Amino acid sequence: MPDDLGPRIVKRWKAAGGPALPEFAPYAAHVLCVDLFFQLALGADLISRRRASNKVDIAYLYYLPFCMVFVSNDKLHAKTAPLFMNEDQTFVKGDELKIDLGRLDEYYAALPAEVRERGVISFAAYPPLDGNYLTSGLWDRFLPGWRASARSQHGEKGSTKITPWVTRALDAAKAAERGFADVEDADLVFIQRRVPVRMGKWRLLPPGGK
Repeated sequence: MPDDLGPRIVKRWKAAGGPALPEFAPYAAHVLCVDLFFQLALGADLISRRRASNKVDIAYLYYLPFCMVFVSNDKLHAKTAPLFMNEDQTFVKGDELKIDLGRLDEYYAALPAEVRERGVISFAAYPPLDGNYLTSGLWDRFLPGWRASARSQHGEKGSTKITPWVTRALDAAKAAERGFADVEDADLVFIQRRVPVRMGKWRLLPPGGK
């Protein structure tokens, strides 16, 4: 931390009435809890001191406040991550997700060729509505309402509706006077990324997509 920030932080903390750390700086409190837990577990021989990578592995728990699902094959993560998760989060073993993704690959590969050529973004924007898939179950838990959206999806028709709007908005943004604006004040923000048309056996974009 830069030296000049310390006094400013203490001043802001005092001005707020001296609240507890989890209230004043919740993320800092989370990181502190993870580190404190790790040191105590080392001292109690609950975590091996001989494996140097444990320190790096435990640091992945710093990301927990920003996720709904934490996926890992690491044994240390399987034992410790649930201790820092709330009821709105879950831990999934990497092998279990890998198996489920393989089943999804088989499911989509069985679709007619004309459907597959529309691009993954068209026919796989949502998990399958039928079948017992781990991924579908996670969506049910953390993204309720997705099934209604999936049923109302019309493949290329939905893409046809939104593509002209995006094109017009992009053209308007390019024609606008260039300058720097605060994202918080912007009416619309575009972030462009390049996506390959194909990846392996799958076509990602619909015909004509660039």
